[in-house]
Amino acid sequence: MAVEIISLALRLAIVVFAGILVPAFKKWIDTKTENEKMQQVKDAASTAVAAAEQIYNIAEKSDPGGVLRRKFAENAVKRTAYNLGIVLTDRQITEIIHAAVQELNYFIHEGDEE
Repeated sequence: MAVEIISLALRLAIVVFAGILVPAFKKWIDTKTENEKMQQVKDAASTAVAAAEQIYNIAEKSDPGGVLRRKFAENAVKRTAYNLGIVLTDRQITEIIHAAVQELNYFIHEGDEE
């Protein structure tokens, strides 16, 4: 009888522990996956911004206001987000591209401070 009580208590402890641990683990996995997907979108934005700069900045006359560069980067971010199953607002897309532009400008002008 004591063995049965210990066995039931152990089973109950396992069920309670699993009930707490499994949802926490699932949330951690989901968060990690989302973070990795967002990093892929940010990497795509950085690549697109650098590519757009090379493509359209060579002939400044072809894109003086940066409209073509912005559209190029925007399309790359939207395409990557769509392929990863991420829904982004226009504001998020703009902020991601803006951050990529700032990063590119930092690396371009990093040597100017010396």
